[in-house]
Amino acid sequence: MAYEFLLPAFLAVVLLIAAGGFELVRIERRGADCLSIFWVIFGLQCLVPVALIAVLYLFSPNGLKTDNEFFDRVYSLAGWVELSIVVCFAAISLAVTYAAYGLVLERLRSSEGNDEQRLIRISIPVYLAVVGLGLLSGAILLRSFGGGLLDGYQSLILFRNQDQSIERGFLNANLFSLTQTFLFIAMLGPFVTGKGDRVSRLWAIWLPLILVFALLAVSRRAVLIPIMFALFVFLLKNGRLRILPLALLAAAVAPVIVFGKTLLAFLAGQAPEPSLDPAAAVKYLLLLASDAGITIVESLATLSLIDLPYRLGIDHLFSALRRIPSGAMGYEVPFLPDRIVRHTTDVFLARDALDIPPGWFGQMWLDFGIFGPIVYGILVGAMLGWVEAKRRSFVNDWHAAAFFSLVVFVFALPVNTGSLDFTFSVDIIALVLLVALFVRTRSRRGAVLTAAAP
Repeated sequence: MAYEFLLPAFLAVVLLIAAGGFELVRIERRGADCLSIFWVIFGLQCLVPVALIAVLYLFSPNGLKTDNEFFDRVYSLAGWVELSIVVCFAAISLAVTYAAYGLVLERLRSSEGNDEQRLIRISIPVYLAVVGLGLLSGAILLRSFGGGLLDGYQSLILFRNQDQSIERGFLNANLFSLTQTFLFIAMLGPFVTGKGDRVSRLWAIWLPLILVFALLAVSRRAVLIPIMFALFVFLLKNGRLRILPLALLAAAVAPVIVFGKTLLAFLAGQAPEPSLDPAAAVKYLLLLASDAGITIVESLATLSLIDLPYRLGIDHLFSALRRIPSGAMGYEVPFLPDRIVRHTTDVFLARDALDIPPGWFGQMWLDFGIFGPIVYGILVGAMLGWVEAKRRSFVNDWHAAAFFSLVVFVFALPVNTGSLDFTFSVDIIALVLLVALFVRTRSRRGAVLTAAAP
């Protein structure tokens, strides 16, 4: 045993059990809310992976090996100190998030009084038109590579992996970015197109339609996101977290996480047929923890390899400012420095590698040092409290549950990376604009009030 990892392993396991138990008790007493969705995301991407990784470190005195260049480099460099820091950051940030959430929610609810609850409703014709636009966009994307649909999909996989044999242009680059946008929109379908307060009876049509959009996104997470989203919607609507569905979800997604990338490479002709080696069970478990908890691995890499002055949140501001076209403020050349994500990628692996961000806890460290989890916890808790206060001003039907599940899911995207580069992106901006076209709020008496968007 690698006894130096006993402390972080113990802390990580205790944190997972304590945080999970606390949230289950809170849900049982008060019902599930937006913070519950955030906890599930945080738990699956941070708490469970860091506990698994810490325990595997403890029982692997010869080091951890995955045959993934980035993972193996991080595991060879990170020690028990870096792992302990990540666990402590997770505990502190989560505790502060709960505290800030409760304070902000109580303050906002007491100031709003007993206003009449409103309804969230969907303009079905507009919504279906947007879904149809997504299908058309996907067809154009596949046809842009030439050949039939199957050849186009193989080229799309290569395009996703930035293979040099596939030309990257303005059209296919932006259409590919929008595949995730239309996937998010399609996920709403079963919950917002039913009559009255019911799930759509046409769910058997919506499921393969959602699968089409997931396949167009060409990633493992695109298959997992609709499953998690459905769990979030049921969680908000019913107010209860069922352990069995969560366990079945974990069992279903594990093979996708471990073997999904290899399967996509096989379909593109870049890898041999996937095979299962029973003797490599520990390796598969480590791959599962590393891929699901990529933000943990990235954070360990940041703590081990990055030495910069405090960023103080400037990278998040740059992420927003990069949406301003070059020249719009009187500059003819880009006026912003390189993204922090490109700096970390260069240090972690190579300059020309795909983006490797600093991770959620790594970005906390870069921004505010040891005060990072406190600052982040306050901001996340306050914003989630505001969203929950808004949610409670609406009738809790399937429309509202689906809409606010999408809002919290998009809000929590940076947990996976630590960077807002992937939130202030073409696909998320398009999502907000398109959702605003078909989502409306109205009083219970029937008058349309305003447009709403995540």
